[in-house]
Amino acid sequence: MKKYSTLAALIMSLSILIPFSTLTQESKEKAVNIIGAGILNQDEYEKVMVKGLAKSESDLTVGQMTCSGAVEIGGHLKVKSLKSDGTLKVDEGLEAEQVNSSGALNVRGTFQGQAVNFAGSLESDFIKGGSQNFSGSLKVKNSVTVKNFAADGALNIGGILTADQVAVRLGGDSSIYEIDAKTIEIRPLPFPPPNFLTPKESSSSSGDSTRYGPPGTSISVDKTYIPKDWRRPPKMTVESMEGDSIYIENVNAQTVDGRRVVIGPGCYITNISYSDQLIFATDTFIGSKRRKIP
Repeated sequence: MKKYSTLAALIMSLSILIPFSTLTQESKEKAVNIIGAGILNQDEYEKVMVKGLAKSESDLTVGQMTCSGAVEIGGHLKVKSLKSDGTLKVDEGLEAEQVNSSGALNVRGTFQGQAVNFAGSLESDFIKGGSQNFSGSLKVKNSVTVKNFAADGALNIGGILTADQVAVRLGGDSSIYEIDAKTIEIRPLPFPPPNFLTPKESSSSSGDSTRYGPPGTSISVDKTYIPKDWRRPPKMTVESMEGDSIYIENVNAQTVDGRRVVIGPGCYITNISYSDQLIFATDTFIGSKRRKIP
């Protein structure tokens, strides 16, 4: 991306303006603290803290990394604990034990995390690891293989999503090529939140604003800031999914194969195969149903 290509130039120009005292290295082999702009010129640290702009030209191994601002890693990043609030770009894959981050994360190659909680925008070629929780926008070119997968927002996965448990709450139109999991649950994220943005029947609803709120309270919402299609729940498009227990809403799928299958409202399913139980809402479309004999 263009903004990343100019990062090194920004670092060099800002370094001229920032007093050297703001760029401190606590121990040559152990820790670095960058405030302003700086270069990570070693390949291993116990601790890295960045507030501003930082760049590494090669592979980097870190025990604990905390970033606020914009950081670019030119090679592979291996870190035990990552906390990032801002923009982080990694050119050759990211491997982490723990990730608690927000903002924008762009990983070329594989993003591998054992315990991940991420809010914001994440893009990667592959994702692997343990329990991973995402909120916001997730784009993966190829496959996702994790222990447990949970996401709130809009996601696009170009390959197979494989996990023991998959739980997705749709905050925008999404697509996954294929899902293979023991438990699959897909439903729209409530918007507006239940019992909160509920139109009140009152004379105050007029013009370009409407009164909303739970019993006893109300807030004014400018209609011009509400998307025109806010009443249309987002859709998930899937080529095929297979699992033991499946519950889906607002899903368009070619093939659904499960043991216990519940097709909620707003679904369009071409083919369903099930072995134990099939329940479906009246306002859904099912092309063909086949019960498998054990």
